[in-house]
Amino acid sequence: FRCHGRAPRSFSGSPIPLCDGGRPERRSRGGAAMEDDREALEAFFQDDFEVGTDPRGRPVWRVAMPAHGATLAAVIPEGYPETEAPRPALEFDPWPVGGDEFA
Repeated sequence: FRCHGRAPRSFSGSPIPLCDGGRPERRSRGGAAMEDDREALEAFFQDDFEVGTDPRGRPVWRVAMPAHGATLAAVIPEGYPETEAPRPALEFDPWPVGGDEFA
């Protein structure tokens, strides 16, 4: 990431550099920006990060949280990052006691 020609800053120890206003600047649009984001997540989460697809063929990025028996899954829509945000969900294995309150 680049921040309008100057070095990026970190926010509260975040591994992803942020520009003023707390939003990373994109080097390019569309697929290249998505690839930059995927690479950053892969570098930070390493073996806990997984890329897959959902039944409709859309990319899904997953971050395992084994200590909690959960996985954060984000469906990456076609308009990401310009017009649509990822659609997050939590996956549990096994389903937690009282988990029906989430649904």
